[in-house]
Parts: sequence; structure tokens; C-alpha cells
Amino acid sequence: MKKIFLLLLFIYTQVCQSQTLVSGGIFSNTTWTAANSPYILTGPIVVFPGNTLTLEPGVTVKVQFKGFNTGLMSYIELRGAMLANGTKATPITFEAELPTQEYTWRGIEIKSVQGGTFTGTNFQMNNSLYGISSDKIYYDTVSFKHCTFKNNMFGIYFSANLKLDSCIFINNGAATSAMTSFGGVNVNQCIFENNGVCFPRMANGVLINTSEFKNGRTAILENTGKIENCLFQENQIAIENCFNLDVKNCLLQRNGTAIAGANEGTIEGNVILANKLGVDISGPCVVVNNDINANEVGVKISGAFAPGQTIQNFNNNRMCYNSKFNVENGSDLNLGLEKNCFCLQDSAAIEALIYDGYDDFTRGLINFATYDTSCVQLITSFKKVQINTSLSDRQVNNITPLLIYPNPATSFIHIEQNTNSIQISKLQVIDMMGRSICELSLNKEELFKLDISEFNNGVYWLKDANNSFVGSFVKF
Repeated sequence: MKKIFLLLLFIYTQVCQSQTLVSGGIFSNTTWTAANSPYILTGPIVVFPGNTLTLEPGVTVKVQFKGFNTGLMSYIELRGAMLANGTKATPITFEAELPTQEYTWRGIEIKSVQGGTFTGTNFQMNNSLYGISSDKIYYDTVSFKHCTFKNNMFGIYFSANLKLDSCIFINNGAATSAMTSFGGVNVNQCIFENNGVCFPRMANGVLINTSEFKNGRTAILENTGKIENCLFQENQIAIENCFNLDVKNCLLQRNGTAIAGANEGTIEGNVILANKLGVDISGPCVVVNNDINANEVGVKISGAFAPGQTIQNFNNNRMCYNSKFNVENGSDLNLGLEKNCFCLQDSAAIEALIYDGYDDFTRGLINFATYDTSCVQLITSFKKVQINTSLSDRQVNNITPLLIYPNPATSFIHIEQNTNSIQISKLQVIDMMGRSICELSLNKEELFKLDISEFNNGVYWLKDANNSFVGSFVKF
């Protein structure tokens, strides 16, 4: 029994010795080591000018809770420098002393006017009010790579052009702050999950590629820019009230609204699937080559158009199997949608899924057409109204080069060359993360059958030999 007691006392002593209590000023170069980790912040830390605080890989910094009054919260203030470069195996972590999903400290505050700097990678910033913040407007680019931000009010609170590479944002009020005066984001291969909003009103817009946005309130709010090859899933609103934003080759599925208030942008080559509302259009837009399927309402034209405005280009979309309406016209615009497929050959069945002036005389009328089952061969056009082509038929000649069916599919798809388009001999199949799954060789005279039974569920894109997107399909 005595030996057991001494062993437990030794273990307890070692655990106690491994904790280091810290607070106050740092007036010389200092290193926090993994051997002395975790470091417990019992109060604020200030790194004074000309000095560097270095954190070794594997260091954990735990912050004691002082109350929700921000004046009582602890923080790390950088008038000097901090180096926090972890590794993938041994990241550096900043977090609350006790496990919580609340923010309990103010975060890392960079006083740039006094020479403060922060350099870090492979670190985790948790439970803070402002995450990493700065008092400076950065006119160059500030980069974060392999970082995780979790349970913060704001993950990053900067006026800067941010570059985020392979970062994760989970359960934050906002991934980045709403700095309307200056700043934008360049995002690559990041994951955003359960955030209130990811990117609100970035002054310099967004450039987002190959990233995932899941289970949030609003992913992208009131931004310009470009989004490509991304997944938006189970958000209340994926993309909201954006002006001059291009959304291309994305999968938007099971959201409340996939795209709300689209205006002066391009929506092209996307799969918009199983949302309550697929696309809400409130201004002149280009909407081409999308699969808008199995939503409650596929496309809604809102009544926000200014006099004389119209949809610039609405062609070559598949709007099929939407349960309430394929298209709901909430405006007084007359629309020519004859170059879109509704996957039905019965005109009455198509008409039943179009809400327009026939249902409410204050709405505009919608022309449509029937196609064969491949959505290529026009059968009959149904014109309810003559449309001024100078306004509403400013349409790009988008001829789909490939016929892909069935789509969505579970076991195989057929890929057929469109004889009215340029011929394609080589294809790559690309998954949602931008990885090449396989390469295909096509013969214009033959139907190609691709076995997708072993593919993971999701959306896949097809690229030709020039690395251009030429089609997409969904694996269920």
C-alpha cells in the first residue's frame, strides 16, 4: 500500500510540476517549452517591444476564466513578437483552462504601432473573443496555414487581405471579422463548420476554392468575387445577397436556401440539390449549365429588379424534380426559358411546376420548351408572350459538349459526345477536393459507360485536355 501511495504521489507531483503559471510582462527573449506545458494564464501577458516569445511545438496555453466582462478577461498582447510554429503532429494550442464552447478570454492582440508581430502555423486558437486581432490596416497579405479556430466569437479580427490555406473553422460566431473599410480573403482547401457566418461583407471580396461550408447560419454574406469547386451543405443560407459574385462548379445541397439575392453575378456549372430554395435571383445574372434538381423551389425570380433590368443569360440548365415549383416568378419580368430542360415531355406537367402570370396576373409570363429524355433534342416550344430580345435574349451560345445520363446516378453513367459541339477525346474526373479520380478516352462515334459504383457519394466534374470544365454528375 505504501508503494502504491508513493507512486501516486510521484505521478501527482510530476503533473503539478508540468504546469507553469504565467502572467505579467515579458522583457527579454523567452521560450515556452513543451516540457513545461501546459502554461496557465492567470492574467494578461504583455510581450514588450524588441523581445520575442517563442512557443515550441506541442505547447498548450490554457487561460483561466475571469468572467464575461471583457475588462476582466485575460489576453496576450504583442508589442514585441510571438513565434508559434507547431507541426501537424504537435500543434500549438490556445484554449480555455476548462473545456467549454464559450469564449472566455480576449485572444492574441497585436499592437502593430509598437512593432508587434505574430508568426504561426499548425496552431489552434480556441475560446477567445477576438481570436487573433490587430490594430493595423495591412495593405499586404497576411497568411494563415494549417490552423484551427474553434469556439471563438471571431476567429481572425484583421483589416487585411487574408490568405487562408488548409485551415479549419468550427463553431465560431464569425470566421473573420466584418471589416468593411479594407480587406478580402483568398481561401484554399479550408473547412468551415457550424459557424454563424464565415465571410461577411469583405471590402475587397472573396476568392474561394476547393473548400467546404457545412451546418452554418450564413456562409458567404454580401460579397463580390469568385467561388469555385466548393461544397455548401446544410446551412440556413449558403450564399446571401452577393453582388457580382461568380459561383462555379460547386455542390450546394440540403441548405435552407442555396443562393439568395443573386445580383450581377454568374452561376455556372453547379449542382444545386435538395435545398428548400435553390436559387433566388434579384438582379441581372448569368445562370447557365446548372443542375437544379430535387429542391422544394428550384429557381425563384424575386421582385427586386429595377426598371429595364432583366436576366442576362438563363440557358442550358436542368431544372427537374423540384417538388413545389421548378421556377417561381416573383417579378413582372417575362422570361424566355426555352433553352432549359425540365426533364418532362408533358407540357401540362411542366406548366404545373411553373408559377407565373397564369397563376398570379401580377407576375410575368414564362416561355418554356419540352426536350427528349437526354435534355438535348428540342421537341416543342411553348410561347406565352413575345419577348423583346434586345433585353432578355442576350444569351451566350453555350452548347453543352457532353451528354451525361442518368444524372444523378448510383452505379454508372453514360457519356456521349454532342455532335453540335467541339469534339473531346480526353477527360479527367475530378472530385470535390480537386483530386483527379480517373482519366477517360472518348470516341465521338461511341457511347462511353463509366462505372461509378465505387465512387464516394458527391459531385464530380469533368475536365478536358485543356483543363476546362465540360460537365458534371452526382453520385448517390
